[in-house]
Amino acid sequence: GYDALNRMGRGGLLMPIQVLLSTRDASSMLTSSHLEELSKTVHAMQHDPQVASVQSLVSVDPDMALDEYEANYQDSDTLKSGMLADAAHAMLSHAADRTLVYVTPANGLSNDGLLDLVERLRAMPSPPDLSVLVGGYGGRLLDLRDGMDRSTPPIVAAILGLTWLSLFLVFRSWLVPCKAVLMNLMSVGMAFGVLVMKFQWGWLGTSPPTGRILLVLPLMLFAIVFSLSMDYEVFLVTRIQEYWHETGDNRQATVLGLARTGRMITSAALVMVLVFGCFSLADMVIVQMLGLGLTVAVAADATLIRLALVPALMQLAGRWNWVPGKRSS
Repeated sequence: GYDALNRMGRGGLLMPIQVLLSTRDASSMLTSSHLEELSKTVHAMQHDPQVASVQSLVSVDPDMALDEYEANYQDSDTLKSGMLADAAHAMLSHAADRTLVYVTPANGLSNDGLLDLVERLRAMPSPPDLSVLVGGYGGRLLDLRDGMDRSTPPIVAAILGLTWLSLFLVFRSWLVPCKAVLMNLMSVGMAFGVLVMKFQWGWLGTSPPTGRILLVLPLMLFAIVFSLSMDYEVFLVTRIQEYWHETGDNRQATVLGLARTGRMITSAALVMVLVFGCFSLADMVIVQMLGLGLTVAVAADATLIRLALVPALMQLAGRWNWVPGKRSS
C-alpha cells in the first residue's frame, strides 16, 4: 500500500502531521486578526521543502484571498453549506477558539526526515495571539523517540547494576559479575549488529531494507536478551563454584562445570532458537526483528560466549574469580 501511494505521489498521507492552533484569550479564531495570523503560519509551513501540502481554514480554495476568507467566515449563511462550511466543520472547534491544520509531508519522506520536519514545525515562532501544538503521527513518533532517549540510560543502568549486585551476593566475587555483564552485553551487541545489517543496511536476505530499526525494539530486545543470557551464566558459574568449593582447583572446577552444564545449555538454547526462528518468518516487521534478534543472541550466547569465552576467562582468572569470597572447608 505504501509503495502504491508513493507511485501516486501521495506517500505522505500515511504520515500526517496535525497542528492545533488556539487563541490565547479563548476568543473566536474567525476574527480578522486571528485569521491573518493563521494565514502567516500556514504560509510559513507551506514554504518548507519537506511539506507537500497544508490544509487549513485559509487554504480551502487557493484562488481565494485572505480578505475573502474573512468576509465569508463572518457570514452565517456561508457557514451553513459549501466548501467553507465543510472546512469549518472539520477543522474548527465548537467554541471556534481552536483550529486544526493538516500538514502532509513530502512523498517518500523517511522517518528521520519526518522527525526533522516535526522539530522544525515545533521550533517555528508562535503568532502573538495564538498558541501552537504539533502532533499527529509525526508528533507522536518524535515524542516516543525523545521518551525512549530519556528512559533508556536509567533503565539500562538499573539492569546492569541490579544484575551485578545480585551476582555479587550469590557468588561473593567481584570478577564474576563484571565478566557476566560484559558477556551479556556482547550477546546484545551481536543481536543489534545483525538487525542493523539486515533491516537497516539490507545486507542479509532478499527483502528490501526498512532503513531503520523500530524505536521500541532496542530497549525491549536488550531486556529480554539480558535476562535469557543471565540464566545460562548462572547455570554454568554455579556449577563451577560448587566444584571449586569441593576441590579448590579452578581449572578442574571449570572443566567439570562446563561438562555438567554444557548439554543442558545447548539443549535449552536449541529449543529457543527454533521458537524464535519461527518469529523471524512472520509478516509483521517488528515480530521479524524481535525473532531474528533473539535467535542470534541466544545462539551466540549458548555457543561462542557461554561454552567458549566464559570458561576461557574463568580459567585465565584463576583464584581471582572468587575474590573476596573464601572457599568453604
